[in-house]
Amino acid sequence: MRTLRRILAQYGTIAVVVYLTLHMIVLFAFYLAIKMGWTPEGVAGEAGIWT
Repeated sequence: MRTLRRILAQYGTIAVVVYLTLHMIVLFAFYLAIKMGWTPEGVAGEAGIWT
């Protein structure tokens, strides 16, 4: 919440709407990629850790 308040105070309502919209698009893209069968490759993907 601190980030949203800082953005709202500095840039206004439009910036908060853009920030939240982009955040939701990225989350949905990751969800869709995983749902369609994407799996990470490399050491981190095989170890089961997020880096």
